[in-house]
Amino acid sequence: DGDGDGDGDGDGDGDGDICGGIGGLTCDGGEFCLYPAGTCNVVDNLGVCTEIPTACTGEVDPVCGCNGVSYNNACEAYAAQVSIDYKGSCTG
Repeated sequence: DGDGDGDGDGDGDGDGDICGGIGGLTCDGGEFCLYPAGTCNVVDNLGVCTEIPTACTGEVDPVCGCNGVSYNNACEAYAAQVSIDYKGSCTG
């Protein structure tokens, strides 16, 4: 993409880099590795480096994080640097 950040999206900010996987690729500071929803237990799973939110709305649209914790919405899960397993509160 020619912008020098290595993420292939052309914007120069580093967001969008591939992370995780067998190589344990990490993200830059202020980012976390966001895995696709519903893929929490996939071996060698690849995610995308995503900016950690610093503020979220009060919206209530529960999600279950890959850590087994329920969050009021996806933003709150991402602020905790947790990917989403499924929509709705965690069960069990």
